[in-house]
Amino acid sequence: MRRRGRARGTGAGGRPRAEPAPARRRPRSPVARPPAARRDGPRAGGGSPGAGRIGECRTGACRTGEPGGIRSASRPRWGRGRGERQSRKGVPWPEPSAHPRAGESAHGRFHDDSCARRVNERLTRPCPIDHAHGNRVLHRMRLRDLLTAAALLLALAALAALLTRADEITGPAFAVDGDTLRILDLRVRLDGIDAPELAQTCGAPGAAWPCGAKAHHRLAQLLDVPLVTCHLRSTDAYGRRIGTCTTRGRDVAGVMVEEGLALALSRRTYKSAQDMAKRQRLGVWAGPFQRPADWRADHPR
Repeated sequence: MRRRGRARGTGAGGRPRAEPAPARRRPRSPVARPPAARRDGPRAGGGSPGAGRIGECRTGACRTGEPGGIRSASRPRWGRGRGERQSRKGVPWPEPSAHPRAGESAHGRFHDDSCARRVNERLTRPCPIDHAHGNRVLHRMRLRDLLTAAALLLALAALAALLTRADEITGPAFAVDGDTLRILDLRVRLDGIDAPELAQTCGAPGAAWPCGAKAHHRLAQLLDVPLVTCHLRSTDAYGRRIGTCTTRGRDVAGVMVEEGLALALSRRTYKSAQDMAKRQRLGVWAGPFQRPADWRADHPR
């Protein structure tokens, strides 16, 4: 005869068998043990209640003299499973705070507000002001600002002078012929005069002398200075700039006319100098000569 077995999970009579309830784990409390058995307790067992305040500090909590017993200086440790906060002696862990309260420290090093008061006094103490030192600093700043402003004004004045005198150049120069020179890669024709050409001769047929070479040599002597200043006015048909040049305060063209080595083209400019050279029979005025313009017409290039 086949034996019928009972269904799994049923008791006698086929009734369902009740499952045993799981054992509820009791949360472990670090304060449940006596102080003598704690690893971080006082080294000597038994002792007074306040003897181990600093020695009984554990990670995240320190024993204080308050009735509560334990204060937390860091974030609390949360329980496992249900997320209940751990407690000591029935006192819940306080909420985490960014700053410890007065009388507490981050590591339980002190338990009164004397240190906090000293820190606050140092932080809120007014800074002494040395008025004499401040006046010296202000004086130096004002002097520096004045010097800077003066330098800027001088630079602006120099720039304005350069802009207003854009046609004035200064530099070393050398002679090309009796009335033309080169300065800073510019060919400048002396304004108001006309000197003999390089190959031109002056004087009687039997007593001719190279007046063109003499005028070129004299202009080279006048330009033999470190700096020559030329005031430019216009440009001629040959691309040369026309202007007046001075060396050591003397007009180069005026000197050439005074010595009789150049002719004045204008009746007003250099007329008195040319009259003096004629009376003294200087240069080309010492004998017969052909005017440079006529000589160029007879000797085209």
